[in-house]
Amino acid sequence: MDDQVARLVLGTAQLGMNYGVANTAGRPAPATADALLDLAWKEGLAYLDTAQAYGESESVIGDYLARHPNCPIRVISKLDPALADADEATICAAVAASAKRLHGHLDAMLLHDASMLTRWDTGLGSALRRCRDEEMFTTIGISVYTPDEFRQALTHDEISLIQAPFNALDRTLYSDGLIGRAGQMGVSLHLRSIFLQGMLLFDTDTLPPDLAFARTHVADWRALCLRHDKAPAEAALQFAARTAPEARLVIGCETPDQLAGNIDYLRASPINPAICDDIMALPPADERTIRPYLWN
Repeated sequence: MDDQVARLVLGTAQLGMNYGVANTAGRPAPATADALLDLAWKEGLAYLDTAQAYGESESVIGDYLARHPNCPIRVISKLDPALADADEATICAAVAASAKRLHGHLDAMLLHDASMLTRWDTGLGSALRRCRDEEMFTTIGISVYTPDEFRQALTHDEISLIQAPFNALDRTLYSDGLIGRAGQMGVSLHLRSIFLQGMLLFDTDTLPPDLAFARTHVADWRALCLRHDKAPAEAALQFAARTAPEARLVIGCETPDQLAGNIDYLRASPINPAICDDIMALPPADERTIRPYLWN
């Protein structure tokens, strides 16, 4: 098994709904979804990432796992943020439903966003502990969006997995020492938005009009990739892999070819440190550019 490839976590929002600014094909057909999951299994990916709020994603994965009972892949899901104010019984019922849909492959349940932490001591934390104790899953985690939310998550002893955005334009987790701090505390780190939901795969001519505000940053990024003769996806993925060597890398794919291409990038020669230095020197991106929830 290739240790670098094994670091990949296949993001599966695309399996349940239309997702991502670079996704022009829409939700994959069932045969394509099967082929994508087949390849993830064949290549030794250990985890899939999904969420209760990702449309039919959990059901698509669960159907595949039911038809492939020997598949060892584990699943990370996220609690629907609409359940933030629910009582303990309702939360536990929702987790049990995810575990049932995923046919026993649920490994971790994450809070979908950091705002849910405000309910931690008034039912949410106890509900997740109860579900963990009843072996519906093994790990409690959280998905965060900002460095401040990351710091807040580190104060919760029972949160042992943090999923957070990190990419060539959003490097604060590294520059503020948070990646290293999580490692020192024994908190598992899963980095997502490595391609900034596809923004880093566009050039200035193909950038959607709705993302025109990011044109200067995209131009700087593309110029760097051209200067070093690197495909943007390769540079982005290898940069994250080198900068956070202990982290797993969450990538969303609509087709097996996309996943295969990203696997090839991880198997290629490691990125030259000079390229990482140039990426670190890129002008800081504004919040609107690096926070996809601000794009609309």
